[in-house]
Amino acid sequence: LRIKESEKDNFFCVRGGEVGAEHWHYRIESARDTVGDIERVRNCLQSLYDRDIRKAERDEAKKEAVHARYEAQLKQLDEVQFAVEGGKTTGGRFDYIFTNAPTNVHNRAKRDEDAKDGSIVLEGGYKVEVKMASNSKITAKPVLEKFKTDLVVSGGDACVPPNPQAAYGATLACEAAEMVVQLAVGVGHINAILEDMKKMTDFVGEEWIHEMRQLKTLLSEYYNTRGRAENYFQFVQTLICNLYSLPPFEKC
Repeated sequence: LRIKESEKDNFFCVRGGEVGAEHWHYRIESARDTVGDIERVRNCLQSLYDRDIRKAERDEAKKEAVHARYEAQLKQLDEVQFAVEGGKTTGGRFDYIFTNAPTNVHNRAKRDEDAKDGSIVLEGGYKVEVKMASNSKITAKPVLEKFKTDLVVSGGDACVPPNPQAAYGATLACEAAEMVVQLAVGVGHINAILEDMKKMTDFVGEEWIHEMRQLKTLLSEYYNTRGRAENYFQFVQTLICNLYSLPPFEKC
C-alpha cells in the first residue's frame, strides 16, 4: 500500500496492472480526503510492527531493520496526514494506491521502483495455501471435452488471473472450516443427547434413539451438500469476476 500527497484536481479512482503468468499485478489507485483511512493504516502498521519485532526478538540486526522500516513508513503517514489536514494538498486529498501481486524477481523490481519516492506504508507478504481448490477437481468427460483439457479445478487461487477477488480459494477454505466446526458441534450435541437417552430407556423408546442417530447422519449429508454448493457458487462467481475485473487496457 502506498500513500502520498495528491496532485489530482478531483476525486479519482482507476484500476490497472500487468497481465501474464506470474508477472501479473493488480492495482487500484484513488485520490481521497478521508483522513480516517490514514488512521486505519497507522493502526495496521503498528500491528505489523509489533508482530515483526516479536519475531525478530533474538536477532538485533533484524530488529534494527524492522524498526527503521517502521519509522520511515510512520513518518510518511504523519507527513501526508499533516499536509491533508493543513490544506497543503490539492483539494485536501491524498493518493491511496493498493497493489496485489505474487512475489518474484519481476514483481520485486516493480516494487523497488515504487519504493523510490518513499510512499510505501504497508507491505503484507501474506501466503494463501491452495488446498480446497486443488482438491475440488472435475474429471467428468463432457466437462473436460468442453474445456478441451484433462482436468478442471474449481476454486479461487487455482484458476484466478489477476483481479481484485483473487482470494476466493481462501474464502472457500474459511467457509469449509466454519462448516467443519458447526458439524463437530452438532455431532457433539447429538452424541451427548444419545448418551442421556440410553440411560433413560424406561422413558425413551428405541425408535426415538434411532431417529436421533439418523439426524446425526443427516448432519454430515447436509454439510457435504452445503460445501459442494459453496464450491460451485465460488467457482461461478470467480468466472464472473474474471470477466469484469480485467485491467482497463485489456480488450475482451
